[in-house]
Amino acid sequence: MKILITVASVLMLLLFNNCANKIKPTENELNLQNSINAKILIGESSKLIPLEYTSDSRLKEVVKAELDEKNDKIFILSNFNIFIFDSNGKFITKLKKGKGPNEISMIISFCLDQENRTIYAIDLGNRICKIDYSGEILEIKETLKFYGMAVKNINNSELLLLNNTPNDYDPYLVSKFDFSLGQITKRYIPANESEYPLLSYSMANNFSSYKKNIYFSYSSIMGLYIYENDDFTKVAAYNIGDRKVQKKFAKKFEPRRKMGAFREEALNRGLIPFLKSSFNFKEFNFIILDDGKYSCLVSSNTENKIYSSESIVDFFDLPDVKSLSSPVTITDDLLVFCCQPLDFYKNDDGVLPKKVKIGKNELYIDYDSNPFLIVVE
Repeated sequence: MKILITVASVLMLLLFNNCANKIKPTENELNLQNSINAKILIGESSKLIPLEYTSDSRLKEVVKAELDEKNDKIFILSNFNIFIFDSNGKFITKLKKGKGPNEISMIISFCLDQENRTIYAIDLGNRICKIDYSGEILEIKETLKFYGMAVKNINNSELLLLNNTPNDYDPYLVSKFDFSLGQITKRYIPANESEYPLLSYSMANNFSSYKKNIYFSYSSIMGLYIYENDDFTKVAAYNIGDRKVQKKFAKKFEPRRKMGAFREEALNRGLIPFLKSSFNFKEFNFIILDDGKYSCLVSSNTENKIYSSESIVDFFDLPDVKSLSSPVTITDDLLVFCCQPLDFYKNDDGVLPKKVKIGKNELYIDYDSNPFLIVVE
């Protein structure tokens, strides 16, 4: 019986290897140690959107946001649920939690199919939910032995999923899931592209879009990939020199996936354990490093220069506050940041409303208000 299982496992791996793509080496290595410490203005805030606070819409940390202005909707991932607001921030509804047929348990990630007014969401890791814009679940499909961390739609039925647990059964980081068939049809990016894939975490935007292309970044790979022609190619590799974490150091934290302890010890040694975010915006490649302060580097796509600063806010003239370390929405023409009102209150402040001015826009906030969105163009 054991022999049959072993043979089956080998055949399964060979099948995966045949349907998965090997990553082509990139020629575009960016030496981040040669950056210029300078603040250049790449964009600025155009709108502030307060998210209405009701008894049903109390938000904690906002993990991800998606705006569909054409359909007058904002979708927010918080508290392991999706909250739906109109484009002015007025609360409409949220998904129903429970164990019923039209209820969700724990939403990990989601994406929008704006053309068909549909949401695709990962529930509990191994359930993919198709949801309409009113928050009603249309259909649920399960992924056998696969737990997802992030999702991105390719077309009407095909999705890209980030693998939460690369292992011998499925040693790839990304899979293509055909929702109409209810099955994974292809694997991409071998897990050994990362020195420590089991210690990686989900980013707000593992998948991002730029000029009609899908890009992919992963917290434990210093680089950026592009998806085109049903293949992934590494288009940028980030050289951080002797601050790179070596596999031997990371290995002792892999049992029981001690990610917190790994990050803390790496930072204490002056190493950079993770990539916080990487994406393209306005002819620039943004790189945010998890170096303890979320330093941001910007590589120009039109000139051979890399600019660096202690925070991404310096490139958009935004307040230097903790909650603005990385955008929660990334599109071709705008970024969206989510700001916590408490960031503007000090320990000795009272509880009176405060006026916040960001760029040309003003907003009154309370210390216990919901987070508000900052749209940058």
